[in-house]
Amino acid sequence: EALRLGRVLAEIAPEEPEVHGLVALMEIQSSRFKTRVSASGEPVLLMDQNRAQWDRLLIRRGLAALERCRKLGRPLGPYALQAAISACHAQAPAAADTDWARIAALYEALSRVAPSPIVELNRAVAISMAFGPAFGLQLVDELMHEPALTEYHLLPSVRGDLLAKLGRMDEARSEFERAAAMTRNSREQQLLLKRAAECGGSAN
Repeated sequence: EALRLGRVLAEIAPEEPEVHGLVALMEIQSSRFKTRVSASGEPVLLMDQNRAQWDRLLIRRGLAALERCRKLGRPLGPYALQAAISACHAQAPAAADTDWARIAALYEALSRVAPSPIVELNRAVAISMAFGPAFGLQLVDELMHEPALTEYHLLPSVRGDLLAKLGRMDEARSEFERAAAMTRNSREQQLLLKRAAECGGSAN
């Protein structure tokens, strides 16, 4: 329903770039809906989703809406920038083909027009994928005492992932266990405890 209303709004206000940006974002995000959860109900990370099952029609509609936004010739706003980030994922044939350097640049642009700790965390992930986990970890460490992220389980989850990639398994296990204790989603908790166990030792 939200997507339908967005399309109607884009017809009513065709000269508003952020309307097209919002529609683009919703179209592309909706294209992945069926692949976000496994048959057993476990969350599936974006990089692990079956891209063959993404809705290509919704992706084409999203890319077309993003192009309409760009053709208006104004700086991209928050919705359009988020849509551009989603488009990078949608246009990559495989996870390994993702243009992480461009995504990192788009998050930097987003941080200027709509600054937030979560945007910075996402930028850190993109930077780690583009330039290596050490660079991402440096940015994540700067967010560890950010008040808005004190109870945000994805912060220690991301930090744990980066530490694991750097071979710092004991620290990584502790971060995954901390993230598991913070989330209220039982499926996410199971996934995080599994990641902790994979780091060696025993998860709490």
